Amino acid sequence: MTQKLFRDDLYFRVAVVTLHVPPLRKRPDDIPPLALHFLKELSQSYGRTIEGFTPQVTEILLGYAWPGNVRELRNVIERAVSLAAKPMIREEDLPAQLQSGSIRRGPVVEAKETYDIAKARLLDQFQSQYFSQLLTEEKGNISRVAIRAGVDRKTVYRILNSVGLAKSAE
Repeated sequence: MTQKLFRDDLYFRVAVVTLHVPPLRKRPDDIPPLALHFLKELSQSYGRTIEGFTPQVTEILLGYAWPGNVRELRNVIERAVSLAAKPMIREEDLPAQLQSGSIRRGPVVEAKETYDIAKARLLDQFQSQYFSQLLTEEKGNISRVAIRAGVDRKTVYRILNSVGLAKSAE
């Protein structure tokens, strides 16, 4: 069901040009120039002399998923500029969720677990991340999430409940 929150006639007056901009995580080549742009802008605004990023910080910025897109990137750079004690942005200037210890680049397999337990844990992690991202992108619309995932709505609800992202059935 479509929520009519914006009058159609007004929408068509302002929707002269519609641009689709993919999320930042799908445009990793845009991250370094955007980060440098924000660094220069915010350094000047804060009256700071920050020259750039350490290679580790650049790697972290490129490896992060950026669920908040460009706005989140700008906020991270602003925080780093305001906290930086040296002329280069270092890992410790970044928020905790971006520091390398908290970023997982791939699945972590525990050899102490049995195959079935490790597989179930990794599947839960995947489903949690996958459906969390879809829910965010589709603004909580379960029908669109189900269509994009290629499963029915009941399956989406079952998975959301199993991974602790429960959304009450309509």
